[in-house]
Amino acid sequence: MVRKTNAIAALAMTLGLTSCFQSKAPLSDPDPGVTDENLKGVWHAVVEKNDVYLHIIPLTLPLMKLIRVTHINVGGFYNMDELEMFPTFVEGKKFMNLKFLMPKEAETGSGELEPRFTFVEYVVSKDGVLTVRGLDYDGWNKAITGKRVKGAAWETTWGSNVELKDTGKNILEYLSSKDADRDFRVLGEFRKVNAKDANRSR
Repeated sequence: MVRKTNAIAALAMTLGLTSCFQSKAPLSDPDPGVTDENLKGVWHAVVEKNDVYLHIIPLTLPLMKLIRVTHINVGGFYNMDELEMFPTFVEGKKFMNLKFLMPKEAETGSGELEPRFTFVEYVVSKDGVLTVRGLDYDGWNKAITGKRVKGAAWETTWGSNVELKDTGKNILEYLSSKDADRDFRVLGEFRKVNAKDANRSR
């Protein structure tokens, strides 16, 4: 049985991100000259005793599709979600811009959807491990209260929230800094799987 979930919330849980993180601006505009073939393929990790697969598929460069499939090992069903993604490179660091859609602000009275983004840093090792790092709620709250980036961070009964209100250039400058790097934590480690195991991930 397949269950569809909110894509960004599901990915957040998979990677240990803050439960609701969004920025209206990406770290950079998509650049056809900035691609990473090393991301292509199927990646696997065990998260909270469940098998999680990330299918990363090239689209029109530099865009890629990220399909997350989580096999719930108790109950016999799985969740599947899709996000559009493109990379940003700066000073030896690589970031994923993960794009999703959210309703426009309630005060506009519009039910239209607009793009929002979340970001993670990643490294693909020579032995086929995709390590994803980033800031959690405490890290973003520190950056916002310290006036390193513009935005708001708040907690509710249902979870933690971060809304960045800065330019992509300023956000990227902070994420590339040593201060941010000290607050990064590992959000997930995925291993590339072979074709046989990839067939089991659907």
